[in-house]
Amino acid sequence: MLDGTSLSLQHWKGSSPGRGMPQEIEQYEHTFVNTFMLKSIPCLETIASNATEAAFLKNLIDAQKTLLKSIAQWNYVHSDRMNGDIVYGYSLRFLYMPSQNQKDNVKIYLVSRVSSNNKDVARRARKSQADYLNSILDTQSYKFELDEKYDWNQSWLNEQPSVSCCEIVKQEEVFLLDIENRWYFYAPGILKVNETNTMIDLLQQLQSYDRDVCIDITLVPIAIQDTEKTFLSRYIETLTRVSRAKRDDITPDSNAELAKSAYEELRRHYFSNPVFLCSFRVFSPCQYTCQNIANQVANCCTNHDAHPLVTFVPDENYAVQTVLQVNINHQAGNLEIWDKMHNTRLDFKPPNMLKRLHRIVGIDEASVFFRLPIPVDRCCPSLEYALPSVQDEKNGFPVKLEIRDILEKYDSLITEDTYVVGIDQSGNPCISDFSKVPHRIVAGTPGSGKTNFLASVIYQFLYASAKISATRNIYIADFKAGFDYLRIQRHYKDVKVVTKAEDLSILLHELYQEYERRLEKMMDEDVETLKELRQKCRTQEHRILLFIDEAATLLTAERKVREEIDKYLRELAAKGRIVEIHIFYCSQRPTLDVIPRIISDNMDERVIFRASSSASQHLIGDDMAAELPVDPKGRAVYRGSEPMLEVVATPYVPKTVWGQSFT
Repeated sequence: MLDGTSLSLQHWKGSSPGRGMPQEIEQYEHTFVNTFMLKSIPCLETIASNATEAAFLKNLIDAQKTLLKSIAQWNYVHSDRMNGDIVYGYSLRFLYMPSQNQKDNVKIYLVSRVSSNNKDVARRARKSQADYLNSILDTQSYKFELDEKYDWNQSWLNEQPSVSCCEIVKQEEVFLLDIENRWYFYAPGILKVNETNTMIDLLQQLQSYDRDVCIDITLVPIAIQDTEKTFLSRYIETLTRVSRAKRDDITPDSNAELAKSAYEELRRHYFSNPVFLCSFRVFSPCQYTCQNIANQVANCCTNHDAHPLVTFVPDENYAVQTVLQVNINHQAGNLEIWDKMHNTRLDFKPPNMLKRLHRIVGIDEASVFFRLPIPVDRCCPSLEYALPSVQDEKNGFPVKLEIRDILEKYDSLITEDTYVVGIDQSGNPCISDFSKVPHRIVAGTPGSGKTNFLASVIYQFLYASAKISATRNIYIADFKAGFDYLRIQRHYKDVKVVTKAEDLSILLHELYQEYERRLEKMMDEDVETLKELRQKCRTQEHRILLFIDEAATLLTAERKVREEIDKYLRELAAKGRIVEIHIFYCSQRPTLDVIPRIISDNMDERVIFRASSSASQHLIGDDMAAELPVDPKGRAVYRGSEPMLEVVATPYVPKTVWGQSFT
């Protein structure tokens, strides 16, 4: 908590009307902050299980924009009640600490600030602000936690002058309207934003740097003053006359029309909508890192054809002071316009009345920079994910079961031979062992959790491969255009997806050849297992997994192709165990024609999600799978190496985990 007694906070009100009037800066002696730490971010299934990525993105962008509007409106109401005796500020702060483990090296804080010359008023306002933010943050898909002990400031920020600061500011322009009379017009412009910015690119790029970084997005809600509106409207009237050449001594000039358009855009965006004073800054002990990250912030948040200005802040001490106070830097961003020493246009004197406009942004501009990460198709480093809340009618099952929790809690049970199928009703993990049971049947109605379970097995298999530093291949036949698995293939070179029966036939032929090659080598070396072969010959032959997801599709393949597939599947199901080639045979319609008995007889392990009574009887000799509830999804009847049937809760795998480091 800050009490603001050592350094007064400066609040920028703008300039009084009249030529050459100075900027009005109000001083506030007492400052308090509320610190909210971002604990988890939403995943696609948090919004809706059937939501598209585009709908997910739009939903969260709209929600964050609404959040900013609500904050601005709350500030207007409370500032009016206090007759301007109190001012507020808000900072979204990204702290990157490369010395930490990747899982913890990025922290995100929402820091809110109240300032007043009356200490008791500031304290009460801080409590009111915290209560309000708690109430509206609870409606978000993001989970925050309020705690005064959070270290939202890094110690190196106070190590001046070793701190560098870069700022992202608007591209201000000065238009020359009359060459002969050296008549200029100033226009602050609008940020051309990238509405679909997710902040994921930025967070992933941070991971490549070895120096500390603080990205600070500070907003101070304000209202455009009547004097500013009047002054700006007069500019537009004058520029309209110039552009239409209504004055005899001025010829038409395209610059006049450009300047007029810039001011009309300002009026359209700022006069009737919430606006903020802003500072978009990057701090780092390393000047090179600071500038690079600032450029990346600009790239993520704005259109590529209209970049803002990225500039070093000349007074780093004042920049650090204001960021520690959750305040904007009211000093000029573009020295070539506002600083006399750097102004190359000797005849141009920028209008003080409009100076504040270069620090003002509207709701659309503000929300793109003041944006929480949105993990659409990629993982978000260092952040946890909010899981869908699933209440189970039966006691014993976990309310939430996420794959990374499984890895953390049962790491020792995930090996080159074993993986966690799920958690039983007693809260114990059910383990599957490839060395004991070579092949599996997985079945269930659409939406019951079958595909998610396969993703869980794949993820654990890749995790175990990383633990033993081995290359172990995964082949997936998915006849739904590979929609559920192409994301995995993009991130892991050991995963190959085929989407046509013809390609599966070729793949099975290659796998059978691999079976023969391995078997011949084992016979030559007089070993009985592939593990013995690796130990004896230092070879790299490792376990191979083959997933066939929707086997019923094979019935519609051409006859010759279907016969080839059946032939090799029978051979691999009967003989693949000895050379560690394992099959997951999956179907929504597990009937005899889809899963012939010659195949099912070699697949002792069963993971059966909600299914029809006849399918349940066919696969496990019991109606248990037919009795599973529709919700929560992910419940299955499991039969492993032992004949006993168990109901298990299988792990949930968010789409965003793919590509994330296992370390």
